[in-house]
Amino acid sequence: PLGPVREPQDLETTPFDVSDTDNVKEHRDFKRGIVNGRLLVQLNFTDKQYDALARLYATLLRRFPKLKLAYPIEESSADDGKKAFATALGGDVGVSRDAYPDVDTDKLTDARRRDFAGALGHFHVQSNKVDPGPAFDWKRLVAETRAALAANGAGAS
Repeated sequence: PLGPVREPQDLETTPFDVSDTDNVKEHRDFKRGIVNGRLLVQLNFTDKQYDALARLYATLLRRFPKLKLAYPIEESSADDGKKAFATALGGDVGVSRDAYPDVDTDKLTDARRRDFAGALGHFHVQSNKVDPGPAFDWKRLVAETRAALAANGAGAS
């Protein structure tokens, strides 16, 4: 399983036991990022983890019609990024996931969280939480969930 998210001593250090070669090989690399104002280092998620989560999310989308295929995006994202994201989520497979806007990495306001109907990280709900962390690829989750929905004949909502 993926280890905890850790805070590095500085930008050059990696706070993990890199002698565990199986773990390092499976996760491939470390991701650094800021979540809720904290600089963090985390092992990358695996293909199996994304596959399992995408299939689960697709199942939840089919079961709960009010749930949307989305993640909270930075409010400062350019309008073009938001349009590309909305177009892709509407089923246009020609839009590259690279065009999706970045995930908001801070706790959402109560009003924004109340109005949101997609996938959230723990850090979107509480400012003292940082999971799933900087290594989680929200764009990949959406792309793989769309593919799982398409494979089962269901569109994104």
